[in-house]
Amino acid sequence: MAEDPAVSTCSFDVLEDLVRFGRHPDSPELLTAYLAEMHSRHDPLSANAWGQGHGRAHRLLLDAICDPLVPEHWRWLCLDHLWLPLDRLLQLASSRDERAVIYTASASASVQVHDSLGVVR
Repeated sequence: MAEDPAVSTCSFDVLEDLVRFGRHPDSPELLTAYLAEMHSRHDPLSANAWGQGHGRAHRLLLDAICDPLVPEHWRWLCLDHLWLPLDRLLQLASSRDERAVIYTASASASVQVHDSLGVVR
């Protein structure tokens, strides 16, 4: 699939804004481009990957999911991708404590998502 020129010319901040607020809900390639850019921007060996990128992506997707003003189908699309940043963090985790923090974030996100979307489909 060829990359949309509009996506490739977006600054990262603009792309992040488009994803967070579902400004183009019929363009799922925006979400894919955002996650790919977030992954490529941050050193996969960085000890601070949580704060730098993957944690930020997880929080952004969770914020979009929980925002009732974001189109519902975009919220569900974000939910479909919510596991990706946490999976990358688990790959980077070097201790049981780091993995525990990630699992706690995942559990907390599950509660927020359930409360926000009402039902689990």
